[in-house]
Amino acid sequence: MPCVGKLSTEELQPISEAVAQSQPKEWNRPGLNVAAPDAYGYKLELRRGDDKQALTAQWYDNTRDQLPADLKKLSEALMQLMEMTAKKCPN
Repeated sequence: MPCVGKLSTEELQPISEAVAQSQPKEWNRPGLNVAAPDAYGYKLELRRGDDKQALTAQWYDNTRDQLPADLKKLSEALMQLMEMTAKKCPN
């Protein structure tokens, strides 16, 4: 069952800050998209302002330690928000 909700400005603040500080043109590093046999994959598409083209980054949990600092910060902010939001949903 889907869970729908509205996020507050305060809840979105860490993501807004991480996006503002990001340098997505440097996210496509060699080696980030090399998966271990049991790895979870992640794909992040980012559009800022009037950008018509999305900037995309892909990585796996086994390559997380190789993420650029700004992408890691954004990823962590998104994961924390998803976990917090999931707790509000009825089971």
